[in-house]
Amino acid sequence: MKAASHEPAVAVVELAAPSTAAAHAANCALVRAACAAARPRLAHLVVAVGGDKADYALEYVQACMVHYYNAALAVDFALPITVVPPLPATAQILARLPGIRSVISSSVGAETAARLSAANERRAAAGLEPIAEHVTVVPATVDMVAACMQPPLPANGGWAGQQMWADVCLGGTFDRLHAGHRMMLATAALVSSRRVRIGLTSLAMLRSKQNLAMIQPHEVREAHLRFELRAINPDLEYFVVPLTDPCGPALGVEDPAGIVVSPETIKGAAFVNTKRAAAGKGALAVVLIPFIPAPKGFPEGKLSSSALREIEKQPACH
Repeated sequence: MKAASHEPAVAVVELAAPSTAAAHAANCALVRAACAAARPRLAHLVVAVGGDKADYALEYVQACMVHYYNAALAVDFALPITVVPPLPATAQILARLPGIRSVISSSVGAETAARLSAANERRAAAGLEPIAEHVTVVPATVDMVAACMQPPLPANGGWAGQQMWADVCLGGTFDRLHAGHRMMLATAALVSSRRVRIGLTSLAMLRSKQNLAMIQPHEVREAHLRFELRAINPDLEYFVVPLTDPCGPALGVEDPAGIVVSPETIKGAAFVNTKRAAAGKGALAVVLIPFIPAPKGFPEGKLSSSALREIEKQPACH
């Protein structure tokens, strides 16, 4: 299937490695300013986190990403934003990601111009359109983003000892992708060494969903997923299959393997593992993503696709 018709114009902001509290706070301030710059451009903002995955514990990376999403949601919850964790492919994002129209940064000068020129040379060699615009912003003050940096960052023990799996599974409707969805996808990419298997809920399983007629068609949801996955890590294999039962691909995958869940879907992992045990298979290792708070006044008090559909029914509310 073709996803090109659903690919957005992209603006990229590259963050420093969040190796210190000061660097992380500066990143939050830059994300907030970049969101304000991307909004009038109707761009999908891709935030590339600098550094090496080996230097960070999974929980530390996830906590940083929560803060960056908090900073973005404080500007505009409707702005599409993807936070890309520090993976080997992240450093090459300017040269490899289709659709980039602009780069947003707080730096100016010859070094920035040289980096963009080098990226455009590599894009031309790969048959990608050039990056046409560099937007310079003044980062928000640290005081302005202090509320976004909650809960506090955990201690960072590094990646050593973090288990990874050749196969990692997850599932969901993935309608109107939001920060929670994107955290699940990024976490799966972080802990997978080869493949990510995604069960994309079929409409036949969605009869009880609120505003059912507003749920995006399967092909649109799949196209949006594939854009996210390519932005996060194009080096993995991705299998997106229709989810026609509660277990989907997680039931048949060979162990050892992992399954990524949210605080709201963790019961689903227990159900899958019960079914796997009955089929004589080992339990999937459960990888939990952190909770991402919804903006103040958000319907249902939580970030969800159903709340976003409800907002679309009442455009005057936003």
